Amino acid sequence: MNQKISVEEAAAILTNGGVVAAPTDTVYGLLTDATNPKAVERLLRAKGRDEEKSVSVFLERPEEIAGICALPPLAREFVNALLPGPYTVVLPLLPPKERSLPIAPKLTPQDSLGVRVISHTTILSLLRMVKRPLTATSANLSGMPSATRVEEISQELLGRIDGVIDGGRTTGGASTVISFVDGQPKVLREGKGLEAFRRWYEEH
Repeated sequence: MNQKISVEEAAAILTNGGVVAAPTDTVYGLLTDATNPKAVERLLRAKGRDEEKSVSVFLERPEEIAGICALPPLAREFVNALLPGPYTVVLPLLPPKERSLPIAPKLTPQDSLGVRVISHTTILSLLRMVKRPLTATSANLSGMPSATRVEEISQELLGRIDGVIDGGRTTGGASTVISFVDGQPKVLREGKGLEAFRRWYEEH
């Protein structure tokens, strides 16, 4: 088993470009500094992830989204109404010169980015200590099942990262992925919070 670390130790590792696994509101996630190109490249190698696939990011507050992505009117209403929550919101990226938060290029090969704002204590603590966006991807080798306990994370992956925060069993499941790239919401993956989204959408 790779070394189990505290939240404080994880924050120090992330600040220095490392990669850690940590519990989230769904499954265990693989986190690194989303603004650090070398850190993101290391995460992709550790996970064995195709660089043609995007990696979402965690932000501490909904207001930070506008520093990275464009917010069509309906998307802004959704963010104000349902975030923090179990959603990955896919939005158009702002041009690099217009972003107040730099994002590593290899996070996404597209002109859009998935953003997560959740109220999970561990993730919020890390975001506040590191003071940078963090990657939001599951702590598993690409194509393998997600982990709801540290014991379910593969030894191969653990050997490629710098530590893991053991937060016990997570609730499992997946976030609902909603794209606002074309202005109108499109559900790309059904998951937690789907019914709340549907109720909200019916009112709009």
